[in-house]
Formats: sequence, structure tokens, C-alpha cells
Amino acid sequence: RHRYDTDWTVFSGINGQAITIDEKRLFVAGKPDVFPQDDIFKAVEGRMGGLFVVASREDGSELARYELEAVPVWDGMATANGRLIMCLKNGTVVCWEPEE
Repeated sequence: RHRYDTDWTVFSGINGQAITIDEKRLFVAGKPDVFPQDDIFKAVEGRMGGLFVVASREDGSELARYELEAVPVWDGMATANGRLIMCLKNGTVVCWEPEE
């Protein structure tokens, strides 16, 4: 059996739908973890779009945060050749290349 110790813990404010990593970063995307008083199901149903956070693998510190026009599909994110590709529930496929 393997035992894993926690290196760090952070609150992202995202109800995670997709997660992946590269050499230096952790990528998490999903629905906003909020419940607006005027419509408590708005975020849960995906009507507030999605959120995408880039964090440091070393310490979990947030490096960037983006709003998405739609929620990502379940497990719909991958990294390859320095790029991040994400599929959204509205049928959009998005590709990001890191800024140097």
C-alpha cells in the first residue's frame, strides 16, 4: 500500500468537472461554487458559464483564473506539447498556448 501525504490544500471556488497537470501547473475547470440568492440553481445547472483556474503544482497558488462561456464537459481537458485543450458543453473546443 502507498500512503500519500498532503503537500497543500486550497479552495478554488470551483465545482470541478475537469482536471489535468503539466510539469509545473495544475489546471482545474468546472462550475462556479456559488448559490445566488435570486436563483440558487443557476450555477449548478451551468447557466453561469464555467471557471478555469491555473495553479502552481508546487504550492497550489493561483497563477490565473478565467471565466468560460460554458461549463466544461466531464473530464474534457488535456495537456499536450505545451498546450491545454478543453471541451465545453456548448460544443466549443478551446486550445490555450502558454504566454512566455
